[in-house]
Amino acid sequence: MRGPRTVLVVVGALLLSACGPVGVEREARAITRVEQPSPTASPTPSTPTPDPTVEARWAEAIEAAYYAMEYVLEPADLPAISAAWGAAVTAQFGTGSITVDPALFAPVTNEWGMTQALDNGVTVVGDDPAAVRVAMAAAATRFFAVDAEGVEHADAESLDLAEGRILDYVSDPTDDGTGLGYWIDTEGVGYPEAARTMMTILVEELERAGVTEARLVPLGPSGTG
Repeated sequence: MRGPRTVLVVVGALLLSACGPVGVEREARAITRVEQPSPTASPTPSTPTPDPTVEARWAEAIEAAYYAMEYVLEPADLPAISAAWGAAVTAQFGTGSITVDPALFAPVTNEWGMTQALDNGVTVVGDDPAAVRVAMAAAATRFFAVDAEGVEHADAESLDLAEGRILDYVSDPTDDGTGLGYWIDTEGVGYPEAARTMMTILVEELERAGVTEARLVPLGPSGTG
């Protein structure tokens, strides 16, 4: 005959065997539900794949620009180099509501006989001058964070610490007779990759400011220099 203590032990064992697995199973199901992704969760945005045609055009244009800046060119050489630059600009910025003139920042021969890209200005011909001015100011701030390789850093201070600053100054936007323009001064040095990045930045800032239609063209003769 079993005593009271024996009965309690047996009953306790039965209760433990009955409740224990159920509790563990419920906990496992709860963990499984937490780990499963929500059916309404938004997918992680992917980085756009560069267009190989656009990249090929820019590779040709930048190589031609560096060639033009390194060697003394014959007058007949510059049109082909300018054409390569224009093809790259058109491939990236030739469609849409905000476009870029193929001649913008193209390699040119200055008054001292040097060929360079970027060391000049840009005019924005847009449908909303107030918004264009806001966009140009925001873009100018970002320009100072672009290095010679066309990489945009977090800010100008970060680039200064890396001793990679290429800009001397960017003038305030003024009406050059065509639109709002400003001068971008790189102290006579050409930076083809940076020129592409700065075009991209200005287009981005125009879109962010709500400009619905605009064209980027070389700075007019009355622009600030």
